[in-house]
Amino acid sequence: MEQAVRARYVKLQWKTLIVLMIGYICYYFLRKNFSAAIPAMEATLGLSKVQLGIFLTLNGIVYGLSRMVNGVLADRYSKRILMSAGLTLSCIINLAICFSPKLNVFLTLLDGEGKATVGLVYLIGSLWILNGYVHGMAYPPIAAMMAHWFKHSELATKQSIWNASHSIGAGVVIALCGWLLSHYGYSAWHLCFIVPAAEAKALGIETTLWLVNDLEVAAWARKHGIDYISSDFPQMHTIIRK
Repeated sequence: MEQAVRARYVKLQWKTLIVLMIGYICYYFLRKNFSAAIPAMEATLGLSKVQLGIFLTLNGIVYGLSRMVNGVLADRYSKRILMSAGLTLSCIINLAICFSPKLNVFLTLLDGEGKATVGLVYLIGSLWILNGYVHGMAYPPIAAMMAHWFKHSELATKQSIWNASHSIGAGVVIALCGWLLSHYGYSAWHLCFIVPAAEAKALGIETTLWLVNDLEVAAWARKHGIDYISSDFPQMHTIIRK
């Protein structure tokens, strides 16, 4: 029975690591897509990095502050819900950017030539700043869960594996956006937002909900020794959601 408990716990460790990687990959889908879309937005809407410069800078500043704020929240509320909520909000923001020119019916966002006015620049820029905040909801719960699930002697190794999600997410979304723009043309810049958002919704949000709901199991395992749990499997079964 002890071997069954140990095997179950190791399986949950790897499941948690893989889910955290997939979740953060999806976050990167909704972060690095903007850089890939800018050339097409510049050609189609007349937007440029110069116009969006202040907003791109503020995005990074707000992102850093958000990690600090959400680090406090991650210690007090559900880490699983916090991570899922951030990804959901980022999907909504990306979709809002995608459809923002459509608001020209109500606001003056495009000029007579179909190019962006200052209003559209400020709208897209403000949405991207907000996206920086919600992206700060990702790392704090991930860091906390990693510390819960892995002992100190293996934590650095597991974090190194998880860090691959940065490069994977950025590489995949850049390649995806490049293919979309080369296949459909620069006028389809909005696909660089709607497709990653759809993928993140379908894959990332559902995946993060697979995380073990109650991290009490991690504290319980550490109490008995991370790499060898001398407790009864039925007791563990009552704590861990299948």
